[in-house]
Amino acid sequence: MLEYDGHDVFTTPSANMAAVFQVFETLSNTHEIEKARARFHVTAAQNQHMRKENSGYRMQSSTLHSARFRTRDEEANQPDLRNHLHR
Repeated sequence: MLEYDGHDVFTTPSANMAAVFQVFETLSNTHEIEKARARFHVTAAQNQHMRKENSGYRMQSSTLHSARFRTRDEEANQPDLRNHLHR
């Protein structure tokens, strides 16, 4: 956990997005909440798309190094979030 602006936040973007998705599920369905939820879902899908586009670069750069130690806070392969767009 990290602290940002007096709040505990997760160390990976995917964990923070999952936490926000959970909060959205508990909120009333006002027009503003629906608009924010839609924007967040699209942002998640766009980030997933960019991750997939850049995965080849990461693979190429990782082959230049023999073995690299990963911390448990480092991101690993994440599930595709695009299926959340059609909720």
